[in-house]
Amino acid sequence: MKVLVLGASGAIGFPVSQALVRAGHEVYAQTRDEKKRTLFESEEFTPIVLDPTADKSWSKLVPTVDAVIDTLGGTTPINTLALENVQEAERAAKESRNATASKLTYIWTSGTWIHGEDRLSLSSDGSAIEHAPALTAWRPSVEQPLIKSTILNGIVIRPSMLYGRGGSIFGSFIGQAAKGGPVYLPGDEGVRFATVHADDLAQCYRLAVEKAPIAAGNIFDASNAYTVPLLGFIHQLSAVSGLSLDKFVIKKPEGAFEAAVATTSNVRPTLARSLLGWETLKPSLIDGLATYYRACIANDKLS
Repeated sequence: MKVLVLGASGAIGFPVSQALVRAGHEVYAQTRDEKKRTLFESEEFTPIVLDPTADKSWSKLVPTVDAVIDTLGGTTPINTLALENVQEAERAAKESRNATASKLTYIWTSGTWIHGEDRLSLSSDGSAIEHAPALTAWRPSVEQPLIKSTILNGIVIRPSMLYGRGGSIFGSFIGQAAKGGPVYLPGDEGVRFATVHADDLAQCYRLAVEKAPIAAGNIFDASNAYTVPLLGFIHQLSAVSGLSLDKFVIKKPEGAFEAAVATTSNVRPTLARSLLGWETLKPSLIDGLATYYRACIANDKLS
């Protein structure tokens, strides 16, 4: 299959692109950074260098690709780019896709933060979104039109907090610890993180692409089936880094982003397991932290 990945140099998009190539698919990898061209070619991606906020020429590939995966994300309370990209894909598919071709698959990346703060109840793929944090409250306005699209095979994947490889948000905590602290973590002592390893998440996207005819019209939470306690993470990071516990500071969240980081959601990703056959294989954030710590430091040196 031919797959266009928007945001292919990111913490989600890069391992997704790698997983697709390993599975035998042809990947067109979008990046804003011309310097990524050589890296992409070494990974056997076809580089597409453009800024998607201003340049929609990626849609010229719509007539010939089987799927578009949008991993561009967004960490602001209001994000218009995601819906603009969905609408551009619909326009291009309607105007330029041959009638003999299968329906274009479009996978958009949301996130499990959308479930909001709830330390007692379980949240799953079909749970109503009633108290999303401010950072992600806009996401249903993209999710719902996409999965109801009559032009696209619309699929939404909601990753939980990413770990492994570069480490994403956890990478910032690891970086602070590696530099001798202090390490500032928003929330309180009862916070628990919903998490997923970057490689496991990539397999979820691959399966969604390959099983698009049955996955279309669905939202998939992509998360481990357990949460990681903030205090457990702190104690393990202290042990791995050698940084004393008094260097870790749990603070009141400031702003929409930190409020989202401090959100506890008990996510149970039943649909990805039952419909896609997805399973998580990597050790948990705490169990594998010594390995993830080294990987994060190495990635930082390489960047």
